[in-house]
Amino acid sequence: MKISKKVGITSWILTCMYFVLEPFFVMSSIAPYNVMDHAMSDLGVTSCGEYTYSLAAYDICSPHHFWMNVLFIVNGITFSIGIVYLSQQLERNRKNLIGTICLLLLAIGNIFSGFIPADVNLFWHSIFAQLGMVTFLIGLWLFGKLLVRGKWWTYGILVSLVVLVIFILLLIFIPLPAGLLQRMFYAITFLWGTVLAIILSDHKGAYR
Repeated sequence: MKISKKVGITSWILTCMYFVLEPFFVMSSIAPYNVMDHAMSDLGVTSCGEYTYSLAAYDICSPHHFWMNVLFIVNGITFSIGIVYLSQQLERNRKNLIGTICLLLLAIGNIFSGFIPADVNLFWHSIFAQLGMVTFLIGLWLFGKLLVRGKWWTYGILVSLVVLVIFILLLIFIPLPAGLLQRMFYAITFLWGTVLAIILSDHKGAYR
């Protein structure tokens, strides 16, 4: 099914709305919550206390966790629609197909995160999102190879995300603001799709 320009661009704008709505859940947290250090997933944890999941050696209590998880799911759906819309603006070939799958894995990870909170099953909550952060880089590279308009915008975003992934990996060895890094990754990702959807909206010169 062909996604219209209106639906495609709107889906990206709705995806960006995550960062407009998240502060409500942050401010309503009963336990202290710091966006610099705490994972986005903590706001969807369904129980209160320390060690609600294996990596959370701190207190968590999010009274509106149900709606936070709904937000994760809706965000993943709009994210997926936006990615498919961009894919439909490109030449249909193997690079496009593989690139689209690589990008969609991150969006699917958001949906899984909503259906399976971190304290229910951390592995299934996070596996697709973690893999998606890597495959998204591959998807951007493949889309960049197909683009004419928006090519350098895409490559610039790719470099930015590669740097962020390196910093995220360094969390294993040195203390860094994990919550900030995670949010920056998603914010840059959402910004990329929104701007590219607008760039390609006239359907002229999108690909080779």
